Amino acid sequence: KLKQLVADAEDPSDAEDPWKDQHAVFAASSAAAGRKCTLLSERTGARTAGEYVVEAESLQLTVRATGSSERPEVLHRCPLMHIEDIYTVEDGEDCFPKGIMDSLTSEEKDGLFMIVHSFDDPNADVAELCLVEASRSDRDNLLEHLKDMTSS
Repeated sequence: KLKQLVADAEDPSDAEDPWKDQHAVFAASSAAAGRKCTLLSERTGARTAGEYVVEAESLQLTVRATGSSERPEVLHRCPLMHIEDIYTVEDGEDCFPKGIMDSLTSEEKDGLFMIVHSFDDPNADVAELCLVEASRSDRDNLLEHLKDMTSS
């Protein structure tokens, strides 16, 4: 499903973008080093300053809170192979909790995505992680990078 989501999110004009490969390299390097994002609580809509890291060796996505402490707290860790779905606002605002959608500006909605993933325990419920990237293109670069990592 991840491959299809990325394909659906891609802008047809990207095929003519001479910088597309450079964007992909930048997305991969910045995701590996850590990209700032905003984490959104599904229940309350509360915002937390954070960063995500896509770890190439472990094929894992780690999300940390970067707020007050010197050492960022790991809030979420997800093996990339456990990602079941990724929703964006283009899939419909009804894919997201109303409280989250009501709290976002139109620019923030452009960078919004929700990762749905499973755990090693087959009896555990799936987890949903709502994040806001700086822009739609940054979000789409991340989706492309995740697709590349899970297809290799």
